[in-house]
Amino acid sequence: MTAVDLLTSPMTPAELLTLVVGLLGGLSGLGTLISALAQRRKARSEEARTDAEAERTEADAAQVITGTAITWISKFEEAAQKAQAESEQARAEAAQARMEAAQARAEAERTRREMQSVREEARLLADELHRIRTAIMSPEATIESLRALVTVDPDVNSHVL
Repeated sequence: MTAVDLLTSPMTPAELLTLVVGLLGGLSGLGTLISALAQRRKARSEEARTDAEAERTEADAAQVITGTAITWISKFEEAAQKAQAESEQARAEAAQARMEAAQARAEAERTRREMQSVREEARLLADELHRIRTAIMSPEATIESLRALVTVDPDVNSHVL
């Protein structure tokens, strides 16, 4: 039996009602199917738009991060160059200070030797003065013996004049 035969043959009200309900149910299912397909297409379109926005957001974030990184790198390079210059300056100052310290040590050594020489000469002069004073205070001292004592003798009294 074909669909045309079904429609042209006499039907009972129950069959007709069953046919109408079946057609309405079929149309309703078809409508639901079409609606689901349309919703799916709309959801895909919305998902594609959301994905595109997410990619743009990621690209924007990557661009911001890259810009920030470039800024930080340039600041770091600037700070590194400044630190390098300060380090070189400090090395130069340290070398100068070492040189000055070496000169100061050499000068201190010369001064120490001069002071040692002055002490030795002062000791010799004090000895000479003590010898002369002892001779002057001696009860046997005479003018002639004192003159002979103070006469310049290069071997004995070389440091007196």
